[in-house]
Amino acid sequence: MSTVKQEEVYAYLENLRKEGSINMWGAGSFVAQEFNLTQEEGKAWLTEWIKSKTVSVPVSGVSSKAGSGDVQ
Repeated sequence: MSTVKQEEVYAYLENLRKEGSINMWGAGSFVAQEFNLTQEEGKAWLTEWIKSKTVSVPVSGVSSKAGSGDVQ
């Protein structure tokens, strides 16, 4: 990715998310336009931002037998 700083892009994306005026899946185009990047670079920044928001949460009380229908 270019010389754009991660903090700047992430702050921009967070502001877009808070505004709620766009579907964030299309925000790569906005990033590209705002930071004078290619569409591919904008999508790459969006992808990295989304990954940074992903949290794994263990689910308790669910059987490890997939498809068995048993909930414990």
